[in-house]
Amino acid sequence: MEDLEKEVIVNGFNRLEKFFSGIAVIVAPLSAWYLGCKQQQQSVEDYYIEKIIEENAKLHRENNRLTVQVQALNDELIKMKEVLKVNGIDVEAGRNKCSKD
Repeated sequence: MEDLEKEVIVNGFNRLEKFFSGIAVIVAPLSAWYLGCKQQQQSVEDYYIEKIIEENAKLHRENNRLTVQVQALNDELIKMKEVLKVNGIDVEAGRNKCSKD
């Protein structure tokens, strides 16, 4: 009986070994495929992150340029108001001291 038990156990282990070897044959290519997809996904994400950073930098430069332009226009407007005030036109009040209002 002891030999029979050993044979059953050995046969059971052999079957399990074959079973797990079969699974390994299936899992190995799937793992390689998954890792390849994961690496490709990471490459795509890195590409788009780089593009977003570049676009963000462009927008910041454009924003800075426009800020300088707006400030220059604002300064010019203030100077024009001062000139108009000297000439008797109060832009803020909407009145012209020269007219017969």
